[in-house]
Amino acid sequence: VLFFGAGQSNLGGAQLFCEALKAQGLSQEEAEGRIWLMDSKGLITSDREKLSAEKEQFAQLVAPGERNLLAVVRALQPTALIGASAQGGAFTQDVIQAMVAASDAFTAGNVQGRPIVFALSNPTSKSECTFQQAHEW
Repeated sequence: VLFFGAGQSNLGGAQLFCEALKAQGLSQEEAEGRIWLMDSKGLITSDREKLSAEKEQFAQLVAPGERNLLAVVRALQPTALIGASAQGGAFTQDVIQAMVAASDAFTAGNVQGRPIVFALSNPTSKSECTFQQAHEW
């Protein structure tokens, strides 16, 4: 899962998702390893300085070295993208199509890729994309 925006909303979501993964039998380390956070400076990685304790919990050791969302989606191939960044239009058609490609790869071609895309920012003008855009793309 890639959380786009690393403010309190997505940090809380990441913590809840981590707990859900642990309830399914994953260790804390395994659960945290499946969660990626991206803020205005790029991916949250362990080599970044001055991270808050909340961000540090999800800092990954290895990163693809990319800072823009499309490159990160292509490198990580997440099956879920959750936006709470207040960056209107950040989930472009290319980003959504890269998510579909990642989902196709995950399902090994058995079913059409249907990634999870939540654009949660308010108001709509600050939403990463609209439902209609995500659905049509």
